[in-house]
This record gives sequence, structure tokens and C-alpha cells, in this order.
Amino acid sequence: MHSYWHPLGAGSLLLAPPVAYLTYFSRQVPVGFLEFWRTDFWTKLYQQSVYWYLGILFLFFLLLALVYKWNSCLKASLPRLTRPSWKLFVGFTALMTVFFLVINLFFNIDDWSHFWYLFVYQPVRLPLYIGYFFWEFTPSSRVG
Repeated sequence: MHSYWHPLGAGSLLLAPPVAYLTYFSRQVPVGFLEFWRTDFWTKLYQQSVYWYLGILFLFFLLLALVYKWNSCLKASLPRLTRPSWKLFVGFTALMTVFFLVINLFFNIDDWSHFWYLFVYQPVRLPLYIGYFFWEFTPSSRVG
């Protein structure tokens, strides 16, 4: 966990603010960088730049750790390298597509959401993040 916080902390606190400030700078908004960092960056222009995925990845890791801790079948199983069946692939693709299209009825494809300033994500892509992260734990990839 120690190595996780360095990229997220440095990226979010040191590298993302100048990227967000470019919005004001390019539009000649009369706000200095330090004032922007103290005020607007933490409200309407908060972002994590290219480091957004680290918070969601960390959340999935915590959830997986909890599931692993309480699931004896998962602990006893061994990884198996196999090619997924075409039915599983088509089913997974169809399921991800349906989730994407349904959520897209309520959110724009370019919308971003965040909570607790740590988890930044695009709502229409959240099922994709979940699906691809947990793909490894489909029945075809485990033995036991």
C-alpha cells in the first residue's frame, strides 16, 4: 500500500493542479495559481489528471482482499491459464455493452464523478472497470 500512495498523492496534489489551472490560464481568468489551488481546485475543478484510475483500482483491490479473506473456495483455487470460451467472451461483451448503454441513458459519456476526493470515475464506464478487474475470477480462470 505504501507504493500506491506516492503516485496518487504526488499526482493528485502536485501534478494535477497545473493541468486543471490551464483551464483558467487559457481563458485568461484573473486568478493566480496558488489562489486557484487553495480554492477552485478543491471544488468545481477538482481532478486527478491521469492518475484518476489509481483510486478506483485501490477500491477494487480492497474489495477483492475482503472477498478473498472470507471466501475459502477462492483461497483454495489455483489460477489456470486458459483461453475463455467464445460463449463467455460474447456473453461478457454483451453484458458490458448493455450496462454501458443503460447507464448512458442517465449520464453523458464524458461525465466524471468523484466521492471522498479519492475515487474519480466515469459513471458510464464503471461496469467496464468492474468487469475487467474481476474477469480474472470467472469460473474458467480458476481451478479448485
